[in-house]
Amino acid sequence: MSPRFLLSNCLFALVFLLSSCEGWLKKNWTSGEQLTLITAKEVKVNGFGTEFTIIYLDSAGRDMKPAVDSLIQEMAKAADVNSPSSEVSTFNYKDTLFLPSKELVLWMKKAQKWQVETGGAVEFTEKPLNEIWSFSNSGPKLRDSTDVSFFLKLTGFQRITLSDSLLRKPSGMSVNFSKISEGLILDRIAVLLEKKGISNYHLKSLKTALAKGVNEKGELWKSSLTYLSDNLDNTSAGMIALENKAISIWGNEQEFYQRDSLKIGYTLDPRTGFPVNHGLLKATVISNEAETSDALTDYLRVSGRGAALRLDSLRSDVQFILIYHERGGKLKQYVSPSLKPYLSFKVNP
Repeated sequence: MSPRFLLSNCLFALVFLLSSCEGWLKKNWTSGEQLTLITAKEVKVNGFGTEFTIIYLDSAGRDMKPAVDSLIQEMAKAADVNSPSSEVSTFNYKDTLFLPSKELVLWMKKAQKWQVETGGAVEFTEKPLNEIWSFSNSGPKLRDSTDVSFFLKLTGFQRITLSDSLLRKPSGMSVNFSKISEGLILDRIAVLLEKKGISNYHLKSLKTALAKGVNEKGELWKSSLTYLSDNLDNTSAGMIALENKAISIWGNEQEFYQRDSLKIGYTLDPRTGFPVNHGLLKATVISNEAETSDALTDYLRVSGRGAALRLDSLRSDVQFILIYHERGGKLKQYVSPSLKPYLSFKVNP
């Protein structure tokens, strides 16, 4: 038998062995079978009045809490309205801020982008309007003898002068980034982890989550949600698998008041200063970035189900789960068709 023949057979056997191992590893890494190669680490950090949970797989076993803490605190110095010493709090008090930090300018430009793109539905200066309205299951109530138009003049992000060297706003207006803060922070944490070579993680805050890669079992990360489980307006707990996606949830299908046989959520339209008049009660948005999910839930909160359906038909990078009410009927649910394989529950047609 020639040496060349022996070498050829040995190479064939080696290739076969490697491909078999690769197939076994792939099967076990993706099938959900236990394959504990790296133990997941979990850390919790606080900032912007919210707790953030970071779960990640790191072969080096590093503690990422100090780095994440430092990142959030750096952002908080610029953009956290809960901190009286932050730049945005100073700006809210003084109305003019010379030489703002690059961090604050970044947040201001993000807010400007979303305010413009949503036609003012996502508004970062609506605090005066929120203070003159209250909601309960009996309906919205306006503070006595209040002129809504007067308070509406104290809002409008488009009225702010924004440049790299100067911020200026009308007196009485205040800026709050809560509409996008959780999502923006999660996206920034994800960038930090990726730079450290960590590509499998699940980041969570109060209403938003962001997942990349797989967990220690080799499965996609899961996020909990509620869904409409029958035609009697009952909801149940379910799960969604996130394949390199972010998710944000707004609303409560149990919190509403009724007007003219329509169930309406506790929501103001910052463009008019008055309550909305649509039946969307809960919106879940899945997208590629947490900032996008965060902002779009607020957009739908104001704009309603029709806006979600239009986005769903126009964009492939966002998906929706909606719980809504139609006048005189029962609660209904809409789920983007592309989401169905990722849900733990069956979606009725």
